[in-house]
Amino acid sequence: MGHFVKWITREEYDYLIGLEGVKVKVLRGVWLFVRRKRYPYRKIVNELYRLKAEAKQKDDKEFYHFVKILLNSIYGKFVQLIAKDGKLVASTCWMPVYGAIITANVRLRVARCQNEYPAIVAVHTDSVVSEKSLPLVVSDKLGDWSLSCYGLGVILGSGIYQIGEKKRFRGFPTRIDLLELLNKSPPIIALCKERPLSWREVVFHHWEQSFINKFTDVSK
Repeated sequence: MGHFVKWITREEYDYLIGLEGVKVKVLRGVWLFVRRKRYPYRKIVNELYRLKAEAKQKDDKEFYHFVKILLNSIYGKFVQLIAKDGKLVASTCWMPVYGAIITANVRLRVARCQNEYPAIVAVHTDSVVSEKSLPLVVSDKLGDWSLSCYGLGVILGSGIYQIGEKKRFRGFPTRIDLLELLNKSPPIIALCKERPLSWREVVFHHWEQSFINKFTDVSK
């Protein structure tokens, strides 16, 4: 609820004006016209996606994550700006229009899904968590929905959840079973992890520069 001023894509605009109770006023706009459609990344993305699926089938975890990082990096380069000499410098890969359209279309897929199915109890960047099976088209093709996991689940917060055997504990590479953790006492359990301090943390807390990359015990 509220008023928001932001840049959105045409697809997002079309979606928003179709929602009950939502009013959209266009303040400024940019229309892009192309002489012909080009798909400069289609070949490499399809090839990397094929390699990722092949690695997953062979249970080659190292190569799977390597290819996954490559795919994500291609997208990341579209919107990456690097601070240099007091300025933000873009590389030859900088293409914010591509980045905006990709993220917008994914948001729309997730938003439409959660609005259509009340059984959805949580959404992530490009996925949904549902209490029931959903009548979605599931396949291994690029862009289609796929079933990641199923089973008894618990969600404690953003990036902290467990569904079946799949566990996520943002910031902590722990394999602790959250369902078991909830049944333990006391109600507050501290988890510890040794990791290096980032330069962002050091600057934020006004610590000495020597603390950067210094390994320390962190509890959560």
